Amino acid sequence: MHWYAIFFLLFSITQLFSGIDSLRYVISNTTGADRIKARLEYSEESAGSDYKSAVSQAEDALAEARAIHDQSFTVRALTQLSILERQKSDLDNAEKHLLLALPLAEEMKDFELSSKIRMELGRVYISRGDNYMAMEYVKNARDDAEKINNHRILGSCYAMISNIYRVLGVFDKSLESIIQAKSEYELAGFEEGAAWVAYSLGRLYRDLGMYDEAMNSVNEALATYSIMAEANGDSIGVALCLDQIGLLHLEQNNAELAQSYLLRSLKIYTEGNSNYGVSNARKNLGKVAYVNGHYTIAKEYLQQSLEEKLRIHDALGIPGVYEYLGLVLVGEGHWQAGVDTLIVGLEKANSNNQRQAQFNLNGHLAHAFEDVNMPLEAIKYYKLQHSLQDSILPNPVRFKLPELRSIYESEQNRQEIKELNQKNEIIKLELARQRAIQWGLYIGSLFLLIFTAVVIRQYLNVRSLNSVNEELIKNLQLEIKQRKKAEAERLIVENKLRQSQKLEAVGTMVNGIAHELNNVLQRIFLYAGILENQLQDVNSKHSLKAIMDSGEYAKKIVTQVMIFSRRSIAAMEAQDLQPILKDALDLVKAELPTQIELIENIPEDLGPVLCDATQMKEVISNLLKNALEAMVDGGKLSIDLHKVMSSELNGNINESKNQVSLELSISDTGHGIDPETLEKIFDPFFTTKEVGKGTGLGLSVAHGLITQMGGSISVASQIGVGSTFRILLPLFES
Repeated sequence: MHWYAIFFLLFSITQLFSGIDSLRYVISNTTGADRIKARLEYSEESAGSDYKSAVSQAEDALAEARAIHDQSFTVRALTQLSILERQKSDLDNAEKHLLLALPLAEEMKDFELSSKIRMELGRVYISRGDNYMAMEYVKNARDDAEKINNHRILGSCYAMISNIYRVLGVFDKSLESIIQAKSEYELAGFEEGAAWVAYSLGRLYRDLGMYDEAMNSVNEALATYSIMAEANGDSIGVALCLDQIGLLHLEQNNAELAQSYLLRSLKIYTEGNSNYGVSNARKNLGKVAYVNGHYTIAKEYLQQSLEEKLRIHDALGIPGVYEYLGLVLVGEGHWQAGVDTLIVGLEKANSNNQRQAQFNLNGHLAHAFEDVNMPLEAIKYYKLQHSLQDSILPNPVRFKLPELRSIYESEQNRQEIKELNQKNEIIKLELARQRAIQWGLYIGSLFLLIFTAVVIRQYLNVRSLNSVNEELIKNLQLEIKQRKKAEAERLIVENKLRQSQKLEAVGTMVNGIAHELNNVLQRIFLYAGILENQLQDVNSKHSLKAIMDSGEYAKKIVTQVMIFSRRSIAAMEAQDLQPILKDALDLVKAELPTQIELIENIPEDLGPVLCDATQMKEVISNLLKNALEAMVDGGKLSIDLHKVMSSELNGNINESKNQVSLELSISDTGHGIDPETLEKIFDPFFTTKEVGKGTGLGLSVAHGLITQMGGSISVASQIGVGSTFRILLPLFES
């Protein structure tokens, strides 16, 4: 019994001095800084379970810190109060306390405190829907964190910046920022930060329609949050992931599975007293009910969500609730009430500058007006939606993913170079110290002859150490130089990749535009044909012919656009270039001015290439016409066709050095092309011609056609000397 009593006594003492109880003991039995510190820790610990006590302790800590004029604790208490107030959506008082704390932290030059305060101000403005002010504060917080090299705070800053960019619809910047957050969290060894990065990547991939990647990222975050929930009992991270998985299933037309995940998340949010989470889960369940056609249930969930979001001032979440409330009302047949609700949602999204929400709501309004045969209103909202498309178009982000991975690798290289430079400085200091010792030994040897042998031996040791250190410095400097060279080469490759991705992204976009324009032109020609049979007046028929001529010109532009976007399939055959080239030259010779001299070098039997004869003839004809237009005052037009090895040119069609190709050169002695224009010459819609005299697609189309045939096209030019276009096509081997 004696040992049981001792054990029970020790256990009781341990419990007394653990967790909340130990903090209560410190508060009751200490004064000054120790008690203030305990009050703040108590407030942080009890914030989730006992809000009133948390506020009371933070207020007492603030009063005591001010009483003893402790500036550091005053700032911490003000910050803790603001966090508690923001959790209860008291944004005005939260901002007031943070603005009182910030100048005090700046005066102390405590960059850790000032960065945390600025991050909290950013969260306040995010809750208000003021993304631009939020971005300003978070970027300043990042700058403070960089001064003290705090990787955990830096990770949080980049994560918040990513979220702001995502809300604004700037998906490429959002991805870049979340990858930078990942790098900082890894350096800090912050496991929860890594889970948040995976969750954020999942949301971004969902916005971009990349559902497999999104599901993988969210499941990765869910695994980490589940382990953390078992350890500390906080399951909010699990609920966030369940929300995203539910939405992913909903967007892939699996409403039943989506509902099961969302109901699980609602339960967790309700048990955790998360008003923000509960309002989001109800909004998402309203979406599911709407998709299933259960309008009454959907309306009930959405009304509950709206009331909660208005109560907690969740400005960013409100437009999405109005969006689906409006759709439910339209679906029930209450058209006017539905449209009015959608317009309220659009006004809220406009005030928050939520581009994705603006895009969705404008689209819904356009469809609503189209359904009731109000074309002018429908066109108005379609135009507003179209004006947003360029700023949120997600396709280029897909092409940028490899580039963003290289940014992440570049960040790692930057850290390694920084560490090498630090080592270099340490070695220099060590070398200076050793030299100082060496001089001391020289002076000491004059007075201590008895220790001459020892001094000589020490001198030799120091010389040896200096030699090793100098060699190490040289090696480090060489390594840094090599890394910088590799970085420069990587940037060159990235620039080429960016150009290719830009053309690919623009090609995808303009193909859709061309398709829509083609449908419009078909209707124009249809109704014009009907009018042509009905009109009798000569002047009217003349006007109608002008309309149809303009339509034909537009149709030609659409054809060029579709060729540029690579949707037109080339009829590839093995054939000689000589007949194609001579046909194109015959067309040019018919209108060749007398002051231009034509020089031809077109040998026979060079062998066939794989190409589309019609498209190849069009490319050559366009290049010949461009050359003639460049020689308004006369000159020489040279055409040369010969065999080359692919490795001799920059075209790089085939990595093999034994690849034989045909090179076609078209040269003129015209006015030449300046370097700035030369960089953009193959860009779509770029032209130096007057309005109405060129679409800017000729060389873009040529570039696309030659690339489609497995070749390359390049240009070299010099002002006042002339230009040379080179086409390289691999020789066909049966």
